[in-house]
Amino acid sequence: ALRPSPLAASGAVLSAEALRQQIADILEDRLEGEHASNERMRILCTREAADLKREPPPGVAGGMSVEHRMIALRFTRWVASLLQAPSSCWYQAVRVLDSMSTPIPATETSRTVLIRAAAAFMLCWKLEETRSSFRNDRDLAVVKKAAEAILEICDVSSSGASIDLMEIFEQERGLLMKNPGGMHLPTLQTWLVVIAKRFDVVTNTVCNPLLEVAAGWIDGLARACVVDAAASKESRPQVRAAGLVALALAVAGVIPRDHLRPHGARIDIAIWNAAYDCASSREGSAGVRDVGEKVGAKLTGLWHADAITAALEFAAQMPVQNIRAGVWAIVELAYAEAMGDQRE
Repeated sequence: ALRPSPLAASGAVLSAEALRQQIADILEDRLEGEHASNERMRILCTREAADLKREPPPGVAGGMSVEHRMIALRFTRWVASLLQAPSSCWYQAVRVLDSMSTPIPATETSRTVLIRAAAAFMLCWKLEETRSSFRNDRDLAVVKKAAEAILEICDVSSSGASIDLMEIFEQERGLLMKNPGGMHLPTLQTWLVVIAKRFDVVTNTVCNPLLEVAAGWIDGLARACVVDAAASKESRPQVRAAGLVALALAVAGVIPRDHLRPHGARIDIAIWNAAYDCASSREGSAGVRDVGEKVGAKLTGLWHADAITAALEFAAQMPVQNIRAGVWAIVELAYAEAMGDQRE
C-alpha cells in the first residue's frame, strides 16, 4: 500500500505555489534515503557547470572530429555489449571522451582514437562498484580484438594491424592525470536516475510504475541524444534529462503535451506537433501510454498539470522554461532522425 503523502494530507487540490513552499522541508529525508538529496543535486550541478564552462579544444568534442567521435562511440557501445557491461559504463566513457582537453588532429588515424576510447571504457568499468577487477585476460582480449576489428573497418590500410595493450594502459594513465574529474562528471543517465527518483518521491511513488515501464523508451532517446551532441552549454545533460522525464509523463498522458511546448519560442505549432509525434511514437511508447492510463487515474483530483510541473521543477532543480527547452531538443532530434530516414 502507498504511504500517505504529507503533501496530500488535506485531500485538497494543491496549487503549484503551495507545493513549491512545502516540498523541500517535508521530503528531504526521503530524498536522502534515495541518494537524490538536494545536496547531491548541488554537487552534480557544480561538477557539470565547472566542466561546461571550460574552453573546449578544437573539434566537435574532446578535440575529436565528427568522424573520430562516431568511431569512438561505435567502439565503446560495441565493447560494452560484448562484455555485458552496465549501460552506465558507456555513458561515462563517452562523457570522459567528450571532456578531454587534448585534441586529436583530424589527420590522425583511427588507431589513436580507438586507443583513447578503449582506455576510457576500461577506466570507467573499473570504477563500477560491481567490477572491482577488470584486467583479466578474457576481458582485455575482448577489448583488444574489438578495437582491432573497428580499426580494420574504418581504415582498410590497417588490415591485420594490432593494438598493443600497453598503449591502452599508457593512455589510461594519461586520462587519469589530465582529466581526473572526468570519471565523476554526471552523465545524461546519472541525471535521469536522480531526477526520476526525486520525482518519484515527490509524487509518493504513484508514478513509479510509469517510470519503470518508460525506462527502455527513455534510454533509447537518451542514447540518441548522446550520439547527436556532446555535453556543452547548449546541450546540458541535466536539461535533456529533465526533458526526457517530462516527455515520458506527457506520452503517458499525465500532463498535456502542449504544457511542454516552449513558450515565447518561434516554433511553429505544426512543427511542434510533428516533432512530438515522432518522439512519442518511438518503439516502447505504447507500453508507456498503457501504464499512463492507470497512473493518471490515481493522480486525478489531486495532481493537476501545474502541480506535476512544480514537482518536475523541484525534481530537476530548474524552472519549467528549461525543462521545456529540454523537451524541444529531444523531439526536434527525433523529428530530424525521422526526416532523415524518409529521405533515405
